[in-house]
Amino acid sequence: TFEQSSGLFNNPAVAYITRLGSLGSKRTVMSSLRIVAQMLGFAGIDSCPWQELKRPHILQILFKLSEKGLSPATQNSYLSSLKGVCEEAWMLELMSAEDYQKIYKIPSVKGSRLAAGRALEPAEVTSLMSACGTGCPASVRDKAIVALLIGCGLRKAEVISLLVENINWKESAFTVIGKGNKQAKCFMPAQTLAAIEKWLTVRGKHSGYLFSRILKNGSIQDEPISGQGITYILKKRGALAQIDTFAPHDTRRTFATRMFESGADALIVQAALRHSN
Repeated sequence: TFEQSSGLFNNPAVAYITRLGSLGSKRTVMSSLRIVAQMLGFAGIDSCPWQELKRPHILQILFKLSEKGLSPATQNSYLSSLKGVCEEAWMLELMSAEDYQKIYKIPSVKGSRLAAGRALEPAEVTSLMSACGTGCPASVRDKAIVALLIGCGLRKAEVISLLVENINWKESAFTVIGKGNKQAKCFMPAQTLAAIEKWLTVRGKHSGYLFSRILKNGSIQDEPISGQGITYILKKRGALAQIDTFAPHDTRRTFATRMFESGADALIVQAALRHSN
């Protein structure tokens, strides 16, 4: 049975999150493990005794995730995180090799789902950009964010972590740290570059996070915008543009679709999206 344990130094979940490469991965896994901890009857990651997990616990968690209607891919993401936590528990000598091996050998959930989402039409992109307006700092920032998401196919986490010093103005490019802690160079189309330059005239060209939080009074903060903030911006500007609902990830689909339409082959699109396969 599970019993409350205390202390973070020997918390295998904290150890696993710490070893992850990108900030986006850390946030995703933290969210997943928080949900699992609550499913097991604990307040959060810190209070859950992960080292006491057994194979039946993991199977029960997968069953509950399936009952909630989560896709096989999402269930496997949870399973991967739990296996990683259990590996850390074993490495910390908090879990026996036998218990860890029994969990490690749990097979992945079979099946697949058609990808949800859509690519925005060119007219919708135009309307979305126009809906950002130009009248205040938030409008200029939001237009630059939309231009970057659609023009370069960035993920939300990549936009959040982008620094001014990452930009190479001579090459109209910037470096970004993506999934798997892999660095890549992305080139900006003219419209995206113009939107970024205009935002920097408002923000200032000093070093730091490219996109910051902005208070209601228009004051630009030093701290970066959050993923929820980007989601809110897209929802707000989409409503103002009166276009059909779309998800943040649909901006990457739009980027990829425009590349295919321009004649790029699959390998070029894969490289531009920074997909390993």
